[in-house]
Amino acid sequence: MKFTEANIEINRLDGKLSSITIDMPIWDKIVEDEFMSVNIPFLGIKTFAKDELDAQEAIKECVNLFCVTSEKFGSGLETELRLLGWEFISEDKGSVIMSFNTSNVIFDQIMETGDKFVETLELTC
Repeated sequence: MKFTEANIEINRLDGKLSSITIDMPIWDKIVEDEFMSVNIPFLGIKTFAKDELDAQEAIKECVNLFCVTSEKFGSGLETELRLLGWEFISEDKGSVIMSFNTSNVIFDQIMETGDKFVETLELTC
């Protein structure tokens, strides 16, 4: 599937982060020792996994930890995402949608090569 943007919906309950729905490309490749290197560049994360199933769990754990760390030790998830280049698309009571859009032709082509990752994560902060 070809796409040139990444989206994240952030839901809060009583001001606390409760869940996120994320839709963005990720990249993986087999590296030395037959491990899989997984890149989540729109969150500035790289992790490793032993197979595809492990990679899916690793991605979920990394995204969850990014969110929890942003809330507890950073300036909040929305602020941390803005620092990485994400932009606000819409804000509603308890829900925010942010997007990482590209307007560079070369960057658009790179985005199209990623595997689509769509997941809703329930968070405990």
